Amino acid sequence: MTARVRRFWWALAIIAAVMGGVSLSYVLATRSDRGRTWLLGVVERQATRIFGGRASLKVGVLYDIGLTHIIAGDVSLLDTAGVPVVHADSLVGRIDLVGVLFDKAIHIRTLSLRGVRMDLKQDFKGPWNIAHIISGDTTKALPTAKPGYSSDI
Repeated sequence: MTARVRRFWWALAIIAAVMGGVSLSYVLATRSDRGRTWLLGVVERQATRIFGGRASLKVGVLYDIGLTHIIAGDVSLLDTAGVPVVHADSLVGRIDLVGVLFDKAIHIRTLSLRGVRMDLKQDFKGPWNIAHIISGDTTKALPTAKPGYSSDI
């Protein structure tokens, strides 16, 4: 066997081993209970990070997750006090594969909810409880620059 043929078989073996490892990791992460628990934690953390601490996402059951879809049940959006503002009995979403591979983030392209319940509350003068979650902090921030010497004095 020549060196060229040997290099070809080594390259082919390395490619096959990488593909086998990726395939095994995918199956373990999506088809085992431990893998689904880990993926559920990742999905909840990423969704909670989107709201910047104003809300958190809690998923009761992760039925199926794949490269292009997610199916979950008993999904709730909780405010900062831990009170559910929006609850859905089931959720079906289509995931963008490009975002998962290159942005290292889950981009949901379509979302279908069933059994949605919204618990909207409003203080006597204040905004609705979902307004803070959607719009973020709307308070005016004070300038952070301290007074000092500048060239325009």
